[in-house]
Amino acid sequence: MKRKTEIPDLLIFWPKGLSVYLFLLFLVISSPLTHSKEFSCQLTQTKISQSVEKGPTFLFNSKNYQKGNFKINFKETTVLMWKRGDLIHLLLGSSKKKVSIKTSFSLKRTEFSLTLNPSVRLKCNSRKDSKVEEKVKQTNGLTIPSTGDDLIVEIKKDLLFRYYTKDGFELSRSLIFQKGKIYNQTRAPSKKDPWCLFRIEFKLNEDTLVPNKTKIPVKRAEVFKNNENFTVFSYSFVDFATGKKGMETSRFVPFSIECTIGSKMTFSKKLLDEINQGAFKIYRKY
Repeated sequence: MKRKTEIPDLLIFWPKGLSVYLFLLFLVISSPLTHSKEFSCQLTQTKISQSVEKGPTFLFNSKNYQKGNFKINFKETTVLMWKRGDLIHLLLGSSKKKVSIKTSFSLKRTEFSLTLNPSVRLKCNSRKDSKVEEKVKQTNGLTIPSTGDDLIVEIKKDLLFRYYTKDGFELSRSLIFQKGKIYNQTRAPSKKDPWCLFRIEFKLNEDTLVPNKTKIPVKRAEVFKNNENFTVFSYSFVDFATGKKGMETSRFVPFSIECTIGSKMTFSKKLLDEINQGAFKIYRKY
């Protein structure tokens, strides 16, 4: 008589807690809170005449700001945003009136807004629900990143900084880029046309070359709109809070690049190329 061989039930050998673990893991992975979410934000200021002046439109990605703050300035108003847990924290303040307001919103929200006073308002929409989503998609590859982490300034041409200049201060020297020309000075020849200022600190008392292909990590990127006619895009290569430098060599320390453009202009790759004729580019390292 042949003995019947039975195939053991595999579930007998399946750890009891493993099924529960995999189920919980699936919930965490599929949860929208574990993924980054991007918001398109607009800062506006209403004047006494009731006319609304729109500030810069910017993107806030929750994944990029889990450790540090996103910061943007518009005249006397400062915006700070950061992510902690499942919340977006927001601080809106006025340096002129010495007041500020702080709150938080769930990442599940598709839109949120915060009003500092009757004249200053910040409104953010989830990218999927934003009316400007299509416009952002079209310009995403053309605009230059102006805030956030992992930004790089890459030098594309040899740049010579003269030691003997009219307005050099101690060991600090600057180059001005305007309309495709380069000037060894700290003031732009014309205030009507957009320009960029690249500042370094010498280590030697002689002409210094910043060579082609030099890549400089940005420690802090900010946007300033303190003047109704101009917007300043600032890229600092030194973290003033810690004293850490983005990079340095035996001959120089890169300090900052500031580009000043008209308030109605878009800081695009095309505009930057018109200013510096491809002398340097600014991009985000992914």
